[in-house]
Amino acid sequence: GAGGMIAYSADSGVTWTAQTLSITQTLGLCYGNGQFLAVGSSGKLFTSPNGRTWSLQTSGFGTSQINSVDYSPTLGYVAVGASGKIFTSSDAVTWHSQTSGVAVSLQVVRWVNGLLIVAGASGTLLTSTDGITWNARTSGFGATQINAISVTSSGYYLAAGASSKLSSSPDGTTWTLLTPSGLGTVGSFYYLASIGATIAATSNAYGAATFGGGLLAGSA
Repeated sequence: GAGGMIAYSADSGVTWTAQTLSITQTLGLCYGNGQFLAVGSSGKLFTSPNGRTWSLQTSGFGTSQINSVDYSPTLGYVAVGASGKIFTSSDAVTWHSQTSGVAVSLQVVRWVNGLLIVAGASGTLLTSTDGITWNARTSGFGATQINAISVTSSGYYLAAGASSKLSSSPDGTTWTLLTPSGLGTVGSFYYLASIGATIAATSNAYGAATFGGGLLAGSA
């Protein structure tokens, strides 16, 4: 969140403890392989074994903004951000640059159903099975920015972004723009989640959350 604020809860979200990282804005959080990661402005990336004590790592992004980070049990950590940058790491300490093939801002990375999906500005949507080779897909968004990726209980991939646009895919390769009813004018979607048959989307531009090690961690 703004000012680098992160909060954690060890009792299912009833009681929260706030702390501040040395970062202007926290934009992404994830948990994997026993540690939390937090990323954001000025290329800053922090790791924590417990959600309470955080260490600054060298991300490889320089001063470029990191927008999102996720963890794959088979491929490790993946971080994405400005200027089409993608970095991968097996330990969250040493990071390796990968070639995305694009130069636009990448807003989100998600590991879902054995597939890495990265999306961002200008309707960009990339997929990878190894974190190294990235394939461009036609998202259906045109030039509209994609901000969020999720997957339904039935295995369909979902993408959401600016201008209230939503797109779905059965395999992560072929995407179809949806025309959902009842939304009205909500502006842009920034976060997307699916539980069972329920799909939730939010138009709040800043914030992130993750769960791991018995802790909930979030920023806003």
